Amino acid sequence: MNQKSIKKICYIGAGTMGSYNALIAALAGYEVTLYDRDSRAIADVPVRQKEIAAMLVASGKVTRSAIDHCWERVATSDDLAAALSGVDLISESVTETLEVKRAVLQQVEAHMCPGTLLTTNTSALLPSEIDTGLKSGETFAALHSYLGAPLIDIVPGPRAQRHVAQVLENYVRSLGCVPMVLHKEYPGYLLNSLLGPLLTTAVLLVTRSRASIEQVDRAWMRNMGAPMGPFGMMDFFGLNVVLDSWNRPAQTLERAQFKAEITAYLQSFVESGYIGMKSGRGFYTYPAPSYVSEHFIRQERSKEEIFTALMANVVQAGLLIVADGAATATEVDLAWRVGTGLETAPLELVNTSGSFALRDTVLSAHSDLSLLNDAQRQQAHAALAAAVPA
Repeated sequence: MNQKSIKKICYIGAGTMGSYNALIAALAGYEVTLYDRDSRAIADVPVRQKEIAAMLVASGKVTRSAIDHCWERVATSDDLAAALSGVDLISESVTETLEVKRAVLQQVEAHMCPGTLLTTNTSALLPSEIDTGLKSGETFAALHSYLGAPLIDIVPGPRAQRHVAQVLENYVRSLGCVPMVLHKEYPGYLLNSLLGPLLTTAVLLVTRSRASIEQVDRAWMRNMGAPMGPFGMMDFFGLNVVLDSWNRPAQTLERAQFKAEITAYLQSFVESGYIGMKSGRGFYTYPAPSYVSEHFIRQERSKEEIFTALMANVVQAGLLIVADGAATATEVDLAWRVGTGLETAPLELVNTSGSFALRDTVLSAHSDLSLLNDAQRQQAHAALAAAVPA
């Protein structure tokens, strides 16, 4: 199969990510069917996709005219056999639970045609974990997208044929997105593996009384030229979503010793109904959060040590990816730039003139804000020496 033979796509799971991915494919000219066994989820698709479309138009990523002409290419169904009829690519975005994903994909296999590309949009599970028990391992891969960002990770399953990655890479480019083919599977993939430590460090700075929410965001926004800081990001993602990610058994950089501290802090907001932009209140109040004010970052001089602590853990996360062999330093920085829209990238920054404080913090073995154990720290140091020479 080559990219030109992909004409029709079925998205399994009509939640936010399934609806988003189906819309992006329809905008690129593909015929798409969005399947969910829950008829209520199917009924909510038009409203959900129109909300996503409004976000894309407001961000300047697509035109209103393009949106208006793509709806005829989107179909919905709660009949799995009908939804899979004649499709060339299947993308699954159901609950991030291993047993659920395996069960759903096995149901899909009972109706799909041989040779159809079968992909998962998981952000927490590894392809090798899901692949166990599948009959179609030769065409199975992770195709992991990010809401609102053009980055898409590609990780072929352990039994996937060699052409699968190339077909998916071409497909991603046809969407107007940037494919990132990992050299091997990696927990959290690339961008999430960088953002997780950033958000964790931000919370620890506040819970340990090193800085306020505003000081953390101000330091990040000023140094990175970013439109929002880590706490603004969590409001955008949804505090309930961030909390759920901490409650999953699998962890990446965040050691178990931080879990109680982080979840207790987030839980206090979620239990009060403050889950971010969607509820009108999270760490900030919406629709006019204070960080959008032109005076926000000028209200006080940002403390350099705050930014250094935040970026040091992002750099360490990137170095672990390199040390593991999942991506090169250049690829890590590319994933960061494409995924965040920020020009300044972590592994490039640590080697920039004037970044000595950052390098010293990365190399430090004594910071109580470091998220690495001793073995991980040694790996990061070795990668720093090899990939980012002094």
